[in-house]
Amino acid sequence: MQRRRADDEEPRPRGSARLVALRLLGRRDYTREELRRKLSDRGFPHDEIDSTLDRLHEEGFQDDARAARAFVRTATHIKGRGPLRIRQELKARGVNAETISSATAGLTPEQVREAIEQILTRKKVSHPIPMAERQRLFQHLVRRGFPADAILKALRGIGD
Repeated sequence: MQRRRADDEEPRPRGSARLVALRLLGRRDYTREELRRKLSDRGFPHDEIDSTLDRLHEEGFQDDARAARAFVRTATHIKGRGPLRIRQELKARGVNAETISSATAGLTPEQVREAIEQILTRKKVSHPIPMAERQRLFQHLVRRGFPADAILKALRGIGD
């Protein structure tokens, strides 16, 4: 039977910060900031977190650029997100602007167009597209992070 902790008690971390971080990194790549948040949420002291993250980076276990590239691959190919949303999400994950630019540099306008077309095909858009449906699709694609000009080109291409 486990002992319940009182609300005013500090949570006790299980294992070392390094062990917890390695377990997390075994599942997927995390940015430095994501790992910092997770370790902090588990109650590790900030100095231990910083030294652990420095060592993991030096040893090659943690790399923001690699995590950003993996995120871009997943977001584009699996989740169908556009470049604007991907950049915004990477920034929220604590990735610096230079790394974001390098990770998203491979997203070509052709890939963006193809991704939009895949979404429209999956939604089984009828021809011609009524104006209300066109507006709804436009808003949906903007929320997914696609540029407005690319969306308009794609909608013009199928609806007219």
